[in-house]
Amino acid sequence: MSVLSSHRARLSRGFTLLELLVALFISALMFAFGYAALTQVTNQREGVARAQVELAELRTALRILGNDLTQQIARPIRDPSGTTLLPALGADGRDGVVFSLTRGAAGLPGVASPLRRIDYRLENGALVRDSWPVLDRTAQGTPTRRIILNEIESVSVRYLATLGDWRNDWVPEDARDLPLAVEVTLVTRRHGRISRLLEVP
Repeated sequence: MSVLSSHRARLSRGFTLLELLVALFISALMFAFGYAALTQVTNQREGVARAQVELAELRTALRILGNDLTQQIARPIRDPSGTTLLPALGADGRDGVVFSLTRGAAGLPGVASPLRRIDYRLENGALVRDSWPVLDRTAQGTPTRRIILNEIESVSVRYLATLGDWRNDWVPEDARDLPLAVEVTLVTRRHGRISRLLEVP
């Protein structure tokens, strides 16, 4: 038999079983590596998208909080019974309220009154904002409630009464008194410790 005919005979036999198993094993390894890489890329993309959403929520919460504190009005309110005058900014830690303030709301769509009363509460790990459509509300009044930020571990607030005089609560002698500045510190599970120092007009 010639060399050429012998070569043709080997080609006609095809692959052996061992060669097929080796080829299948190599293909399986390539598919496994490719799937793992694709899964990792997908998880990273989902993680980035989730982080972007969480960061947008944090920015929105800080913007709302900052707007409320920097648009305070020195306007006290009466309690629902109408007998007690409550300060324009109240922060004595009672009733689960972090702080309560009177805010100017001129120009906001759907606002019946130019002023609103805002309460901030920490409830079940969430920072909640209650917005009252009237200042001197009655016991039957109902606020508009909004969760500003979730997964809050703690909220602490300091008030600058005079230069160098920081207080952990705000119980003014005159109900119209406002601090010079307010420092809010949030401790969150996602973003850690966040502080904002805001000047009060």
